[in-house]
Amino acid sequence: MDLRAQIWIVKHSTSQGTAHALQKFGMGTVRDFRDITPGAFVNLNRNNRTGHAVIFLGYLDARGKPVARYDDAVAGFRYFSSQGNETSGGFGYRHAFFSDVPCPAPSAHFKRDCGVIRSFDPLFLNAGIMWHPADWIAEKALDQLSKEAYHLKHSKTDMLKEGEFDSTFFSGETTDNQGGASARSGRPVPRPGRQCPFIPLPCHANLAPHHYRGDNMIKKIGIGLLAIIAIICGLAMTKPDSYTVTRSITIKAPPEKIIGLVSDFHQWPTWSPWEKLDPNMVRTHSGAASGKGAVYHWKGNDDVGEGRMEITDVAMPGKVLIKLDFIDPFESNNTTEFTFVPQGETTTVTWTMTGPMQFMTKLMSVFSSMDAMIGKDFEKGLAQMKTAAEK
Repeated sequence: MDLRAQIWIVKHSTSQGTAHALQKFGMGTVRDFRDITPGAFVNLNRNNRTGHAVIFLGYLDARGKPVARYDDAVAGFRYFSSQGNETSGGFGYRHAFFSDVPCPAPSAHFKRDCGVIRSFDPLFLNAGIMWHPADWIAEKALDQLSKEAYHLKHSKTDMLKEGEFDSTFFSGETTDNQGGASARSGRPVPRPGRQCPFIPLPCHANLAPHHYRGDNMIKKIGIGLLAIIAIICGLAMTKPDSYTVTRSITIKAPPEKIIGLVSDFHQWPTWSPWEKLDPNMVRTHSGAASGKGAVYHWKGNDDVGEGRMEITDVAMPGKVLIKLDFIDPFESNNTTEFTFVPQGETTTVTWTMTGPMQFMTKLMSVFSSMDAMIGKDFEKGLAQMKTAAEK
């Protein structure tokens, strides 16, 4: 009993199709078939009591021509899916035509899938979209999984099994498949009537989509994902245990003027690259007014998170040391150092941050180094410090 059971509508899953499953797990939402766009998922049902899961590519009229949006001219839709049967098949495109319109004549330009039930009840034509992974709702998925676990515990139902499916009704075979009665006759093949196991109605169409080599595909995908995760974790473990990010700039001002912008946290809004990321950020000052012992705590949106800084040393006019502790989104303890080296009428300011590379930081550094992630912010901050100091 898992997400697969929800998508393939195993009897005890109480699901209505792919879109419904994605919605239950916080990964997408159900949409009215009349209001979907290319890329949406559709679970269709045919009047020969077969069903299939497809990717929607656009509405069609009775001649198989594209229709921009749903209206009275729509007679079907174009889709992409797995095709064929258990022994031969692959992926391909089809023009699906609803059972309430005549099946068009065979065409050299497209293959037909006739007899699809037109219904705006998601029980028979289940449509919806998958959100971008960044928008998935983890809490909803965890809640659903906890319900599944409770169900398993009390019903003694195993996870999804091959025996859950009857391949007769999970069909990727369509009107224009090579061979088979449906291809020869050009119309759906009637099957013996039966009571639909998923709803208390005569089964006009099986609500479960095609199961073409589903388990094998899921196993391959799962193995592939595990391999990718293992590679990423392996690369993360090769990263160093600490990091250092350094940037410098030359400012036309004496060090005594510049150091005040750093040793007084009240001055940071004039140059810090992070101060304007959240206009509602809550700032709290404590300890000394400035210099050694001054403390600055912030808490804001996802762009700034939560953290705390404390000035631990000020060596006039050459250095300021700051203890930097990130609290949210994850804890990390770091050290920030500013040095000020006078050179005639100018001062070279160097901003350095060092800290431990925790496992989460190492994972992120697989895709982008700490220098790349933080360095641009340092450059922006130093440029703004130069502007403030040279006024």
